Formats: sequence, C-alpha cells, structure tokens
Amino acid sequence: MMTLHFAFYLFVGVFAFIGLMRGWRKEMIVAFSIVLGLTLIILLRKYVPQIQAFKIEGIEYFWIRVSIIAVLVFFGYQTVHMAKLHPKVMNETFSDSLGGLIVGAFNGYLLIGSLWLFLSDAQYPFPDFIMAPIAGTPLGDAALKIVSVLPPTIWPFQEPVIYFIEIICFIFLLAVFI
Repeated sequence: MMTLHFAFYLFVGVFAFIGLMRGWRKEMIVAFSIVLGLTLIILLRKYVPQIQAFKIEGIEYFWIRVSIIAVLVFFGYQTVHMAKLHPKVMNETFSDSLGGLIVGAFNGYLLIGSLWLFLSDAQYPFPDFIMAPIAGTPLGDAALKIVSVLPPTIWPFQEPVIYFIEIICFIFLLAVFI
C-alpha cells in the first residue's frame, strides 16, 4: 500500500517532469488556472446564496470543488499553440525548461495538495481506496504534517489575499502573454 505523503511527493515529481517538458510559460497558465479555481471556490461558497441555502457539505461539496479545479486545470493544460501567439515561446532554452520544472512542481503542489485537502475536509469518503492518516503513527504523523501546509489552508490562499493574488496573476498574464 502506498502512503498519502509518498503519493503526494510522487505526483509533485510527475508534475515537475511535465513542467520540464512544457516550459515555464505554459506552466504559468496552469498555475493561474489553479489559483482561479481556488478563488472561484471561495467566491461561490461565500457569495452565492443558493449554495449557502443548500448547506452543501461532505461528499457533494468534495465533488463540486474537485470538478471546478479539474475543469480549470484541464483548460489550463489545453493551451493553444503559443508559437503563433508569442514568438518568444519557441526559444526553448535550458532556463525555460528549468523554470518549467520549478513551476510544474509548484503546480503539482497546488493541484494535488488541494485535492488532498478536499479529501481531508470530506473525511476521506473512499475507505476502500484511500485511508485517513492515523495520528500517533510515524506515517500518519508525516501525512498530517503535510495536510497542515496544503494550499487552501495557508494564508496566501485564504481570503482576502487570494483575491489580490488572482489580480496579480491576471496582470502577469496580460503583461507577459499579450
């Protein structure tokens, strides 16, 4: 059986490798889409009265948040062929690939960390596939230590700071890609 924290680091490594292949510009779009998804989740939960009225919790809220993140990440990875839009993208150098490695690892942290926190908030609703970490055991304590620093719980991804981060992402997108 694979532990949660090992799977987390494994997926971060996979996303880092994907970033190495794609370059930092394309990976930045994915990072922006993940931040947009986290912002959208906060906005929907706080400001849409229908969601507040239904008191959506547990497995339903888990699937809503996963769906939002999954759709935005899918479209973030399905970027148009950027060479047509931005000729500098064709200049793939070692620094572009190294930047992609770093941003890809960050994307893995954001994406897999968010999904893990959504699982934790839903109290691990799939006991046949994913078991909750057991406090007091070395592996369980290691997993719980990681859960405390996953993206939606640390302050840059909480309200109101995430709104400013989303604005900065949009300004960066306009300044660099358009």
